[in-house]
Amino acid sequence: MRHNYTNEDGDYPEDKRAGSVDVENISQEAEDRRRDINRLTRGESLDRTLRRHQITGIAISGTIGTGFFINCGDFIGLSGSVGVILSYLFAGLIVTAVMLCLSEMVSVRPVPGAIFEYPKLYVDPALGFAVGFTYWLAYCMSCATLTVSTAVLTRYWQFPIDIGWVIVIVLIGVASSNIFGVAIYGNIEWVVKWFKLILVLGLDILMISINLGAGPKGEYIGGRYFSSEYRFTPGFSDTHIDDPHQKVDIQGGGGVLLALWTTTTLAQHAFIGVELPVVTAGEAKYPRRDLPKASRRIYLISNLVYVVSALIVAFNVPFTNPNLSPLHGAANDSITGHRSPFVIAIVNAGITHLPGFVNAVFIFAAWTAANTALYVASRTLFSLSKNSDIRYVRETIGRTSSGGTPLVAIGVSFLFAFLAFFGAQQGDVQKPLGVFSRIATTSILCVYGCECLAFLRFRAGMAHVRTIDRNDPKYTKTYYKSPRQPFPAYFGLIACFLLVLFNGWDTFFRISRRTISGSDAAVELLAAYLGPVLFVVFYILYKFVNGTQITGYPQFRNAYTPMETGLDREPPESANKIRRFLSWIK
Repeated sequence: MRHNYTNEDGDYPEDKRAGSVDVENISQEAEDRRRDINRLTRGESLDRTLRRHQITGIAISGTIGTGFFINCGDFIGLSGSVGVILSYLFAGLIVTAVMLCLSEMVSVRPVPGAIFEYPKLYVDPALGFAVGFTYWLAYCMSCATLTVSTAVLTRYWQFPIDIGWVIVIVLIGVASSNIFGVAIYGNIEWVVKWFKLILVLGLDILMISINLGAGPKGEYIGGRYFSSEYRFTPGFSDTHIDDPHQKVDIQGGGGVLLALWTTTTLAQHAFIGVELPVVTAGEAKYPRRDLPKASRRIYLISNLVYVVSALIVAFNVPFTNPNLSPLHGAANDSITGHRSPFVIAIVNAGITHLPGFVNAVFIFAAWTAANTALYVASRTLFSLSKNSDIRYVRETIGRTSSGGTPLVAIGVSFLFAFLAFFGAQQGDVQKPLGVFSRIATTSILCVYGCECLAFLRFRAGMAHVRTIDRNDPKYTKTYYKSPRQPFPAYFGLIACFLLVLFNGWDTFFRISRRTISGSDAAVELLAAYLGPVLFVVFYILYKFVNGTQITGYPQFRNAYTPMETGLDREPPESANKIRRFLSWIK
């Protein structure tokens, strides 16, 4: 039977999208939906106060951290001037494919916990559980990573202060910014957004100036490092490459391809956070109106920032620069702003004092990204707890304060930040940093792949239930329709799977050559595959305990409407283009 969800004008009416039902003729599907609504509204809820400019602030603050500013130089050293650009470009294409899928799903169904609700609803409840806990774990590890990074960056000035005390100060700042309510937090992140965008713009202008001869040395660089011998490294190498004609571990085109694959995998870490507009679905004031547009803007901004900035800085720093760190075995004193290609270019130009200021800016960028990581982890855990069948979990972690702040979820997620002390106590700080960041990256790749799979099922289900049609002109008027589907979804799914599967290839290569100790190999393999292994374990355990099945298409009948009432009474966009523009940047 065809259920027509449109009125006589062909629109999707408010009562159907908001979930009202006729109680006199209630159906089993409506009863199931009522239970879903009750499940998502148990206890107290999050505070819906975030506006579009705050949402983009949270996303940009969480995406643009030290991962790009520092690690970009490592990628230049591994793959060359053109290689680093291709790495960020390909990593950006993967993220774009994922975000096209998420943007459409969140426009149709903007619900709290959307990241795991979509795989749960459109694929399998066990997959939703695995995605949710993997996502939460990834951001807990990211918070610890960024906390260590923030503290370690202070070594630039060689202050006689134990790094443990610096971590304490950082953690106090991270916790404080999260516990005072989402309205204050959103305003803080709005300020941070503009600070980071101005920082990127300023660094790019400075790099262009240095390339043209600015600075005390007045050396004109031009396109010297984009000549044929500097575009790509001579192949793949674990150690620093000092000469364009140096013999490396894997020579020729195969080595260049493997170097590009490695830097693309590592560059994916810089894009973690582009999905954050979807995470704010439970606190967005107008989720249906704002989230799809915010999602699209963030991945476009991230792609533009990373690709353009990598291009500009690569003009000034060749892969042979001795200050660039190799893929493995970076010295402890290089885990500061000294290894940033931006700082290297400034120092090479003979500009004094400015490198210290830039390092201070990197510290601020890392700290604010740690704030966002804790925000994401706590909101994910809160939504997972509200979905829990365990009453104690629902009534503790799944509750908020009177102001709508999930304090218990923040506290539980914050416990993982203390792993930063473990990293600081190690003799080689680079090793725990690498482990934490790689676990986070591979875990997020698992999540991204599942979102693409969920979209494929979301799209296919429409043909079976026929309550909604992507080809209907009214669909594009009411929702966002992502272009060229299903090709982006398939591309994102396959790319994420391959990156996860082969992300540890360099460790196996070093084992085959016997150039790595057994303990180091174990640590690197743990970092490369712990996230995916935990994801599979979460999925299998939930499926075994609860006996879940893949959701059949007939069960999608109510899967294309929001599970919270009132979302369709959002004010429309202003007809004034200037006001619309200012609403994103005010």
